[in-house]
Amino acid sequence: HLATRYEIDVVTDLPEIADPWIAANCRRRTTAWFRSNGHRYDRVLYQIGNSAFHTEMFDLIADVPGVVTLHDFAVSGIMSYRDGIGRASRPWEAEVYHSHGYGALIADRDATDRSDTVWTYPVNLSLLQSATGVIVHSRAPRLLAAAGYGAADGDDWHLVPMPRDTAGLPDRSEARRTLGIAHDELLVCAFGIIGPTKLNDRLVDAWAASECHRSQRSRLVFVGEAHDEGFETRLRDRIRYHELGDVKLTGRAAAEVYALHLAAADIAVQLRARSRGETSASAFDCLGAGVATIVNESEAFSELPDGALLVLDAEVADEALTDAIDSLATDGERRVLMGAAGRRYVRLHHRPSVSAAAIHAAIEASWSAPSRSPRMNRRYARSPSTQASPPAALTPERHAARRIGLEGVSL
Repeated sequence: HLATRYEIDVVTDLPEIADPWIAANCRRRTTAWFRSNGHRYDRVLYQIGNSAFHTEMFDLIADVPGVVTLHDFAVSGIMSYRDGIGRASRPWEAEVYHSHGYGALIADRDATDRSDTVWTYPVNLSLLQSATGVIVHSRAPRLLAAAGYGAADGDDWHLVPMPRDTAGLPDRSEARRTLGIAHDELLVCAFGIIGPTKLNDRLVDAWAASECHRSQRSRLVFVGEAHDEGFETRLRDRIRYHELGDVKLTGRAAAEVYALHLAAADIAVQLRARSRGETSASAFDCLGAGVATIVNESEAFSELPDGALLVLDAEVADEALTDAIDSLATDGERRVLMGAAGRRYVRLHHRPSVSAAAIHAAIEASWSAPSRSPRMNRRYARSPSTQASPPAALTPERHAARRIGLEGVSL
């Protein structure tokens, strides 16, 4: 949909592009080429989150400014990682001071572990100052910006619905046959990266105590890979400790495997700990697929209508999670109603055509602003009290629109 407005080049150093449409319709550029030629593009759009996948983005945006789709308000994790592997343009301590002042710097010095600073401070000011504009997918990052930097900050960020395409999933019955799920079995899935912030270990404990597990007609599948080998080892040990033969980890899931589980699932459990302004793409995948979904409280879900999700307390208790799973497992009618509400909401508000129009408007507004987002560079101030997929670029356009650079695109 965005390609009807721009001719898009994708900038990536990955050996291949997994998305067949992007591979067939977008020219591929390396980050080295883009660094030297980024000035040739009329528009540049970065996709940036608190992930090692985006290591190159922070230096690139300093050299070639552009609009940032901010998937995580806090980028302290990737900032620390870049410093640790010698890829940061300036030291970690300088980034902490630049974003949050002496108070944070002293706290970092006195901390027994850098992770204390990583979890307390977003360390994102240099990124925000390099951006010509900011796109977010929920109100949460705006609220965090206001709380951390000042009441007015974040109010000129563009709120754009996360694009989700609900078409193209396999037929449910066929998906269950392919996965070997009997028609009378209950399939519960947790989608996305496995790690401590997703509370996967808590889900295992809740599952072990559930009637679902004791019924011997249910399965729990973690659909995704772990980026923390130590956590994955501990999770597997926990599964063995509880003797859970009905729990499986798929490991890195190809798009086809992910789609099969989305189509086949009866219930999804998408939990988060220490949420810092991120939006869960996998949770919206579940909603769009019509899967009854359990989440714990988060600002990212506050805009959804009642009935689309089963929402537990932010600090979810194991017993409450067990009860939620068993409640949905025995109430097929409620699962159907929740699934219909979620699918209807995503189709109405998160259609790719709707999101693309909003992204286009945000890009153009950011580029037309005098001196490229002066408010962001001027207003962001250090606050010692703060608590808190591949690049793409642009070529002459087919549609008389402008050329656009998409950095870290994840479509």
